[in-house]
Amino acid sequence: MRRLFPLFVFLTFVSSCKCQTDVVYPVSPCTNGTTTCMNGRPYACGGGAWRPVGDVTCAAVGGVCCLDAVSQVHACVAQDRCAPTTSGGN
Repeated sequence: MRRLFPLFVFLTFVSSCKCQTDVVYPVSPCTNGTTTCMNGRPYACGGGAWRPVGDVTCAAVGGVCCLDAVSQVHACVAQDRCAPTTSGGN
């Protein structure tokens, strides 16, 4: 029994772990520190993979996902804070 106790503790920890399962593996690697919008949510590149920022879509909090004109990163912001795009739209 004493030999099985460490295994029991480890298995209990693993079964209660909230492991990250929402990593999106892009077709091509991303550059660490870059941001983008996908499916109405901001994503940041970390460890060569896109990871969602936050738990909900921007629409769920009353915003839009775009390049923030102030912080220069993709984020959930009010429409009027979106940086202009080169195509002329937001």
